[in-house]
Amino acid sequence: MNRNFLKPLLAAVLLFSVGTASAATAIGEDWVGDVYYWFYDDGHAVVESDSYSGPDYSGRVVIPATVTYNGATYNVTEIGDYVFRDCISLTEVVLPEGLKKIGEVAFSGGDFASLTIPNSVITMGEGCFGGCDKLVSLTIGSGLTEIPARCFSRAAISSVTLPDNITSLGEEAFVDCASLEEVTLGKGLKQISDRCFQNSGLKSISLPSRLSSIGVEAFSDCASLTTADLGTGLREIPEKCFQNSGLVTITLPESVTTVGEWAFAGCVSLRSLTVCGPKTFDESAFNIYKTTTDYINVYIDDLADWCERSTFANQYSCPFVAGGNEGKLSSLYLNGELVENLVIPDGVVRVSDYSFYNCGSIKSVVVPDGVVSIGTSAFSCPEMTKVTLGNTVSIIGSSAFYSGNLTEFICYNPVPPANSGLNYYEDFTVYVPVGSVDAYKNSEAWRYFNIKPIGDGGVEEIDGGEVSVSVVDGRIVVSGADDDDVVEVYDLSGRRVYAGVAAEIPLTDGGVYIVKVAGQAFKMAV
Repeated sequence: MNRNFLKPLLAAVLLFSVGTASAATAIGEDWVGDVYYWFYDDGHAVVESDSYSGPDYSGRVVIPATVTYNGATYNVTEIGDYVFRDCISLTEVVLPEGLKKIGEVAFSGGDFASLTIPNSVITMGEGCFGGCDKLVSLTIGSGLTEIPARCFSRAAISSVTLPDNITSLGEEAFVDCASLEEVTLGKGLKQISDRCFQNSGLKSISLPSRLSSIGVEAFSDCASLTTADLGTGLREIPEKCFQNSGLVTITLPESVTTVGEWAFAGCVSLRSLTVCGPKTFDESAFNIYKTTTDYINVYIDDLADWCERSTFANQYSCPFVAGGNEGKLSSLYLNGELVENLVIPDGVVRVSDYSFYNCGSIKSVVVPDGVVSIGTSAFSCPEMTKVTLGNTVSIIGSSAFYSGNLTEFICYNPVPPANSGLNYYEDFTVYVPVGSVDAYKNSEAWRYFNIKPIGDGGVEEIDGGEVSVSVVDGRIVVSGADDDDVVEVYDLSGRRVYAGVAAEIPLTDGGVYIVKVAGQAFKMAV
């Protein structure tokens, strides 16, 4: 070992308990073997430096469990702050069982390749092993409850297992650990702090059920991170949490109620998003920057949770925004089935802003009686060709039905809503109730369109025309349709339960169903 020191500290310093957790008094300091110690009157010793400049340790350093000073034996319980900082020739460190505390930046910048933290260690200071970029093997003892801030930043470890009694990971604890591919989080973990694993090499992560808090940018810039299991205890995905990560698939569990700003922004590989329960999606949560190949398939099991009980701060907070721009469009799946003909379920009163913004799978939309309000860009779907609105819709947000492919628009409200939500095409036809044609023509919001009564030009009233639907012995019976007319049956949650050309459709469950056939919609009780 090579030592390069200034003159010793003044003896007066020994009157204070520097870097210790107790009120013991320092009674001496000296070298014992290759390590410098301060000795205290309660029988413990602290590894310290004997100069302001710090030591120049090299090679292998073994810290014993006990040392002898002036004929007395002392237990080595602490390593002080900065003691081995920037010892770039320090190739091996052996820590004793019985050690309780490792100080701030104690081994920062060391050149050692492996490290075992004894079970007796209960406290470590911030940055204590930060910048140890040769550290490839790490074993963490069971005595710790917290991994402090910047503790293992830039380490070369490829995997790490955290004991079950660790409850908190500090800020940037594993930041810039480019080789870190696997982390096993203990069952007792409750908090992951800001930027904890930012820019690490993680390939997957599974969060324990007790975890309730994640800090901002915790997994941002993890380009190799393809999957994340969020557990059942998390309430919020914070700002920029997974920004620019390599996620391919993720499920937002029911416990998560808020998705923060830019949480998944830049996740250009994200292809599958499953959403359970209502959510608040903050601004730009899914801003994927509109590259040509990006799209997200969104899987939900409750339309009302999605379109009424969830909120979207802007168009970039809705995951469908990822699709398009010369690439594949994003799609919606309800209970595993692709949604092309969207029927808003009964009981919904309001459709939130941006609910289905840029959803490429939706070809037609039926909004039933009872819905009063449709939000801004709610059904701005590029492939949508037909919209049918019930007789209670009175509030329509701007660009609610923006689509370059829209060919048919029916509104059953006899009173013109204050806004149409449509593109202003003079030759576009809007069908309204027979007695309301003049009211629509005189409305500022609708006068630009070709207003016609329902029934004119092939658009019929619901339950009108030659096609009829009835219920016989638990079967839906369709009469008057052509043999090749497709019949679609939806339950009130919007789930399609049948699609085909059969004239009789047996249903095992009673309830109310929407039957769509030959451009008409029928509400039937079975």
